[in-house]
Amino acid sequence: RRGREIAAAGWRVMQPCLERVGFAVVPPAAGISCFPRVPGGGDRLRQRLLEVGVGVTPGRFFGAPEHVRIGFGLEPEVLADAAGRIEKALLSRE
Repeated sequence: RRGREIAAAGWRVMQPCLERVGFAVVPPAAGISCFPRVPGGGDRLRQRLLEVGVGVTPGRFFGAPEHVRIGFGLEPEVLADAAGRIEKALLSRE
């Protein structure tokens, strides 16, 4: 039960951010990560986000280079900070 609560709270923070930056997101059925398709590919996005202190895993590690894996199993306050950084990095540099 605790794990489901953590996952749900994290998704409530991360989903709006991902939608605002234009990622095609399918809500995960369970768990604490999602795997959105991203314009320009996962490696490029990873580099942009590392510049603002946010780590994501490129999809090439999973055979899907046009995706990234984003985890959201952290405290909502930490995720809110990361979501703000993601939005700033992606919306201000387009």
